[in-house]
Amino acid sequence: MIEKGCVIRKKGELVEVLISSKAQCESCGLCHPASPTGRKVFAYDGLGAKINDTVEVFISPAVQVKISFILYMLPVLFFFLFYLLYSLYLYRFFQNKATELISALCGFSGIYLAFLITRIYQRSVIKNIRDKNYLTKIL
Repeated sequence: MIEKGCVIRKKGELVEVLISSKAQCESCGLCHPASPTGRKVFAYDGLGAKINDTVEVFISPAVQVKISFILYMLPVLFFFLFYLLYSLYLYRFFQNKATELISALCGFSGIYLAFLITRIYQRSVIKNIRDKNYLTKIL
């Protein structure tokens, strides 16, 4: 997918591009529902773009799907996984009314762990972005 945006930051070979919202974005709200300006993506700069240049960016659809899954589904999966594992474990050994509350707290700790994993994954994706997102043209 090729998107048009503006370079807002440059760090070595990487640039951060602000892609403006389109008409389709108004009904979706998936990327940044609170941001009317658009979404930010990192891309490899093989063209020598400067800050405030308007550029076209190729964004790998596979990376978008993978990041969306990790961002939205991993916390839900970790919540249920931690909730079930700890509820089964606590029920077996303690058998009291507090196990439901403790299981819920463990589920929320699973959500926290999923967000930490997401943050670590985000850093690794940015380091390996060269082959996935790159600038195609400076406009």
